Amino acid sequence: MAQHAPSDLILMAGQSNMAGHKVGVDDLADTERGQIEGARIWVDGAWVPLAIDAGYQKRGFGPELSFARQRQVQTGRPLSIVKLAKGGSYLSRGWSAEGRGGPLYQRLVAEVRAAMATGPVRLRGLIWMQGESDALDHEDAQAYGTRFEGFVARLRQDLGVPDLPIVAGLISAKGDHVDLVRDAMASADVTAFKTVETRDLAHRSGAVHLTASGLAALGQRFADALSSFEDSALIRQWLWTSDQYHAWYEGETLTPTGVVVSLPHAVADDGFAEPGFGQRFFRKRGTAAVYVRARMSNWFQDEEVFEMAKAIRGFIPKETKLVTYGASMGAYGGLLLSGALAANRVLAVAPQYSIDRATVPWEKRWSKAAKRIDGFVHRMEDHVSPTAQKLVFYDPLNADRNQIALFDTDDTWSLIKIPLASHQVAQRLLDSKSLPLLFEGLFDDGPPVNDIRKAARARGVTAKSTG
Repeated sequence: MAQHAPSDLILMAGQSNMAGHKVGVDDLADTERGQIEGARIWVDGAWVPLAIDAGYQKRGFGPELSFARQRQVQTGRPLSIVKLAKGGSYLSRGWSAEGRGGPLYQRLVAEVRAAMATGPVRLRGLIWMQGESDALDHEDAQAYGTRFEGFVARLRQDLGVPDLPIVAGLISAKGDHVDLVRDAMASADVTAFKTVETRDLAHRSGAVHLTASGLAALGQRFADALSSFEDSALIRQWLWTSDQYHAWYEGETLTPTGVVVSLPHAVADDGFAEPGFGQRFFRKRGTAAVYVRARMSNWFQDEEVFEMAKAIRGFIPKETKLVTYGASMGAYGGLLLSGALAANRVLAVAPQYSIDRATVPWEKRWSKAAKRIDGFVHRMEDHVSPTAQKLVFYDPLNADRNQIALFDTDDTWSLIKIPLASHQVAQRLLDSKSLPLLFEGLFDDGPPVNDIRKAARARGVTAKSTG
C-alpha cells in the first residue's frame, strides 16, 4: 500500500464551456499562466503538471486553472484533476448513463478508474458544465432533469462513491428551451448537490461561450461551491477493473489496523449495479474495506479471481490484519480466497460448499447459475486457508446444513447455528441487532460469538411466536 499522502481528486466534465472554447494561451491573464504547485491533470493515461505548457489542453483552457488556484488557497492540499469535455455534446447521447452508457460517459468512468488505480486519492467531487446542446431540443430539455439525476446516480454507483458531491453550472445560452434546462438542473433531486450561476459572467458574442475572464470567474465559483461540502472524503484506490470484477479500497487511512475484504452475494441482473456488500455499514463504523463486485453470479469460477486476490493482497500491508466477509456466494468467495489473501479470519454467513450438480445433485436453489457455470473448477480444500479462523453462521434447520456438512472442518472452524433464519442469516443478524457484534474485536480476539448466537436466537423465537 502506497504511503505518500493522497491527493484530492476532482472530476470535471461537460461541453464547450468546460473545454474552454477558443481560449488560448494569449487570452489568459498573467495570474493564470504559471504552474500551479502541487496540482496535476490526467492526460493520455498519465499525470502531467497542471500548467499551460504541459500539453494537456490542445484546443483551449477551461475553468480548471482558476479552480485549481482557488482550491489550493482553500485547502493547501495536493490536487489531481480528471477532465473530459467535448463541445456540442449532449446529455441525451454522448453523456447518457442509460444502458451501457454513451461513449463520453463510458470514457469518463474508464479514465477515472485508471487514474484512481495509480495511487490513493480522496475523490472530492464532480464539476459539471453542460446542457447547452440539450437546450436546443424541446424533448431533450424536458427530460434533462430526469437524465441528469440518472447520470449522477449511475456515476456514483460505477465509481463506488454513493455520496460524491456534485457542483453544476447553470447554462446561460439564449434559446427557447434554456430555462427548461436551467430549472431542471436547479431543482434536480440529487443529494450533495449545488449549482452556480453563469449568466452574469463575461461571454463572447452569441452569449453561449464564456471569455477567458468569464471562465476564470467560473472556476473560482466552482471551487467556492465545492468547499461548502463537508470535508470527509475517504481515501480510495481502484485495485481491479475487468469485464467480470471490480475491486477498490476505501478507508480513513492507508495504514489501518485491519481491512475487511467484502465479497458480493449472488444477483439476478448486473452485479456492477450494486454497491459494495456492507459498504454503508462499514463506512458508518469507520472500518477500512476492499469491496469486490462481480458482474454476474459466476461463483468465482475462473482464474482471474485469484489474480485479483493477488492484487488486493499486494496493496494491503503485511502487518495489517485481513478479514474476508460475505453471505451466500460471497461467503463461498471469502472461504475460497482466504488462502490467496492470507486472511487472518473469515466471516462466512450462510456459505455454500458448491452449487455444481455433479457435487451436490440435490441442490436446486441456484439451478440457473449452475447451468450457466457448467461445472465448478475450484476445489474448496485446495484454496481455503488452513490457519485462518473461520466463523460460519448458518441455519441448521435449513437446506444449508447439507452444504455445511461438506466442508472439511477442523479446530480452526467454528460453526455457529442460527435456527429459524433459513438462508437469510444475514438478515436475521441485522434484524436482531447482532450484526454490529459480528465486527467487535474483528481484528483482535474475534467477535463475541455467544452473544451473537443468543441475540439472533431470541429474535428467531420472537418471530416464530408472533408470525
